[in-house]
This record gives sequence, structure tokens and C-alpha cells, in this order.
Amino acid sequence: MIADPTAQGRGIPYRFMSTPAFVYFRSDEALLKLVQVAGPKPGGEIKPLLPLLLELAFCRAVDNYLMYVSDLLALIFKTRPKAMAASKETVPLEMVLRYDSYDDLLNAITEQKVLTLSFMGMLKLNEHMNNHWKFPLFQDSDSLNKAVTIVETRNLFVHNRGIISNRFVERVPGYAGKVGDHLTIPPDILADYFNFLQKAVLDTDHRAHLKFDISQKQPVFGDAT
Repeated sequence: MIADPTAQGRGIPYRFMSTPAFVYFRSDEALLKLVQVAGPKPGGEIKPLLPLLLELAFCRAVDNYLMYVSDLLALIFKTRPKAMAASKETVPLEMVLRYDSYDDLLNAITEQKVLTLSFMGMLKLNEHMNNHWKFPLFQDSDSLNKAVTIVETRNLFVHNRGIISNRFVERVPGYAGKVGDHLTIPPDILADYFNFLQKAVLDTDHRAHLKFDISQKQPVFGDAT
């Protein structure tokens, strides 16, 4: 499933992952099986439906990745509450008085913080995490730009039926298409995006464990050879 289970090619083997990563790969495995049902050369009734199938699988794969990021942030904040303090945000007294226990308050603050971060674009989220916690999701510009392209492409399918908009062109400079064109997701591009996001999760999870000491008790999915 994952061709090279190493941290950015540095030869660091992944053997275990966090629960958010485990859930991510379990969901991704189901998505890959869905794509494989069509096969490389679909025929019959499924052939005209292939573009839609690939589009839906792509959007769900990106949603799966974004959900992993949200779940990981929640785990980090609950494991290391001081990570939230690094952003120097204050909690209203009204919110503090609303809860009877520290755990309930922490859960509420965590949920609110994760929700706020989830509405940031990938570029701003990466910058925010780097500035406040020295923990970017992507450590090099090429990977970050690819992640931005993937997420913005998902947004285009979800909010504009896959038709390139001015906003998309602004957020993904240098994209080959022009405003008004309809995007498609060929099988080889979909496979590349799946592989990219899977490697990103493994790398992020590994670094989160080292920096925040998050628990990694789940075995890595796929063939680690």
C-alpha cells in the first residue's frame, strides 16, 4: 500500500502509529478497494461512471486526510495542553464557568481550537503550526505546494463542480488549466495523490510522536518492505 514507509526518505522505519493515523489508513484502504473495483480498463455500465467514481474517491481521500489532521491536533492538545498556550489565546471566563471539571473544559477548548484551525486553508494552517509550535505539516515548499493543490482541487469539486474558478487560479498559481475548464482526476493522478497523502500522514505522525510524545500503539498498515 505504501511504497516507501520512511520519514522523508531518511531511512527511519515506521513500525507503529497513533490512533488518528490508524483510523486514517483503515479508511484509505476501503477507498482504494473502491477504486480497484473499477479496474484499470473498466467496461460495461461502469465505464461512463469512472470519472465520477474517481472524483468521489479523490474528495473522500482528501477529507480523510483533513480529518486525520484534526484528530491529531485534538490528540496533541489533550496530551500536551500547553501546546494550546503557545498561541497565547485567552479563554473567556463564561466558558470556564460553564464546566464542572477540568477535563470537560479541556475537551471543550480543544474542540473549539481544532474547529478554528480546520477552517484555515492549508497554507495558513501550515504557517500557523510552524509559527506557534515549530511543527509544520510540510517541511519543504514543494510538498506544501502539492498539498495546497490537492486540497484546493478537492474544494473545487465540492463547491464548484470541478470547474476552475478565479479563486482556484489565485490559490494554485501556475496550474495548467484556465478559468472555466472542467477538472478531471485520471487514475494515475489519483494514485499519486493517495501515495502523497499517505506518506504525509506517516511523516507527520512520526514527528508528532517525537515532539509531543503522542502515543503510537497501532501497527502500521500495508507492506513495509
